[in-house]
Amino acid sequence: MKLSILEAGKGDCFILSWGEKNDFHIVIDSGVYGTYRFIKEKLRSIPSLVGIIVTHVDYDHIGGFFKLIQDTEAPIKINFPVFINTPELILFPEDNNLVNYNHGEEFSKILEANNLEKKGLYIGMNDTNKINIEGLELTIISPYKKVLDELCVKWTASLIRDNYISESANSDKVSTENKELKSSEEILNEKEIIHKWDDDLINSSSIAFIANYNGKKILFLADANPDLVCEELEKMGHTEASPLKVESVKLGHHGSKFNTTIDLLKRIKTNSFIISTNGTGPYYHPNRETIVRIAKYGRKLNEAINMDIYTNYELKKEDFITPEEEVLWKINITFKKELDI
Repeated sequence: MKLSILEAGKGDCFILSWGEKNDFHIVIDSGVYGTYRFIKEKLRSIPSLVGIIVTHVDYDHIGGFFKLIQDTEAPIKINFPVFINTPELILFPEDNNLVNYNHGEEFSKILEANNLEKKGLYIGMNDTNKINIEGLELTIISPYKKVLDELCVKWTASLIRDNYISESANSDKVSTENKELKSSEEILNEKEIIHKWDDDLINSSSIAFIANYNGKKILFLADANPDLVCEELEKMGHTEASPLKVESVKLGHHGSKFNTTIDLLKRIKTNSFIISTNGTGPYYHPNRETIVRIAKYGRKLNEAINMDIYTNYELKKEDFITPEEEVLWKINITFKKELDI
């Protein structure tokens, strides 16, 4: 497998390729609206897609998707399925009569006109929570149906559109943060704060999944709630004593301290983590707390083996780790646009 990590601002956008010659491709999220220029450039070297996964309807994950389906000069033929948690909440960001929740039928006609089929991915979608796409097995570990049901009660497409426009207006604003780094001892001794899933419905509705091709696995966590992910991993038998072994983990919510918990790290066995963010405000991801927890609880392999953290931007590492800690903790933080898995 090959994973392309595209520049997506504060968001996520990946292209996963697999097969004997990496000849099958799927887009996983599409970043902010401006991310499409990078998607379009990448698609010029790809003859076709077998699908797009939209993990959740947040501005920094769906922007490029809107641009793609509206691009009459897209470098690929748009004839693939769109995998999404809640198909009825897909919407256009434009100000038109398709943004209301009750206009799902009209929007479906537009998708059909573009040969786009909507397919839901969530826990309980079938007996195994697995689907197979051209030999790539996806095991869904988020979201639960209870989260989606609550999302559909409290959110409408028009509300999501308003949220999208509001967030997008600030998505390209760059700011810096200068602060003294909190000590690792203080971080490890303080109580973790985790958002309750029903207080953060958009992110908690994220599709998180294990992608498996020929025994090689990547864990994609989108912005999923870590407690709910751990709940599902527990059901699958993945505990501290029997962790899920994967080649790499796409960390949740761009390395936020609220999404990478000690319990989650104890259930995963890997030496490779991916953080997708440009590191700017207002959240300044990744959080130092995440790096410290990885250093302490992410290491289950040979102690001599380095932990690799890959980023899709040249981040200011001094904002979340010291040079001495990099050496002490055997952590490599590397800017990389592609990973061979």
